Amino acid sequence: MTTACELCRTCAQCIAICADKALSSNGVLPGDLYRFFVHQAVLAGTILTLADYRELRELPYLMNYPLHIHAQYPADRRPASPNETITCRYDVFFEEEGWERGIAIHEPLSSWLAANAEGGDRRSA
Repeated sequence: MTTACELCRTCAQCIAICADKALSSNGVLPGDLYRFFVHQAVLAGTILTLADYRELRELPYLMNYPLHIHAQYPADRRPASPNETITCRYDVFFEEEGWERGIAIHEPLSSWLAANAEGGDRRSA
């Protein structure tokens, strides 16, 4: 079993290598958008390299659910509310005009969002 220290050390080494290549003239990772996500790709690759494949498990689709593309998500796997997710990522979802019409958010999540989300009251109808 891989330790957290080994994972972090290997990941840091890989990020350093990727950063050197991204900054070189060979165009491995052109543009700021790609550099922004390098750490995620390196972490995933590091985990896959160090982990025993028998230890790997697919996470349920309601974990890290992509709320920002909710409308494009397959209807048979789309939760009716973020309350049904384990975790979700939202990127710019709450910055979009009329996001409240796209998905119902119920208590206690709606109150938490109203109190904690930047930009004031974010309760859905």
